[in-house]
Amino acid sequence: MPNLKEDDNALREVLIQAKTIAVIGHSDKRDRTSYQIAQFLWQTGYTVYAVNPLIKEIDGQPSDAGR
Repeated sequence: MPNLKEDDNALREVLIQAKTIAVIGHSDKRDRTSYQIAQFLWQTGYTVYAVNPLIKEIDGQPSDAGR
């Protein structure tokens, strides 16, 4: 596997092909940037996992405490 820190093309390919992302610090407050970013990613076809140890659920989806 190429070193993604040194190979911009390999990193670009990983990011283009990825369809699952974790949003660390995902807020349940709609006015927060983390919430808006997660919503945008979800609307554009990504599977989004919320990671926030202080919140159990966001929009009906469980939040992972990052364990």
